[in-house]
Amino acid sequence: MNPSKEKGETAIREYQKDIMAMNILAGGAFSPEQSYLYLESFDNLKHGVVGALSNEYLKDLIDVLKE
Repeated sequence: MNPSKEKGETAIREYQKDIMAMNILAGGAFSPEQSYLYLESFDNLKHGVVGALSNEYLKDLIDVLKE
């Protein structure tokens, strides 16, 4: 997050409209479960953009989101 994680989180929480998050899987740096739990902490994140290099990774994400 630019300029810092803390400032990004503050801006997201203070913004009064719905937000679409991009790169929600952090380029594979975190598991889908970790990413989902983090994103879930923001009430106004309603949509997310996902990209993945493998069908297996996308399947894992779909399984997490169905729960």
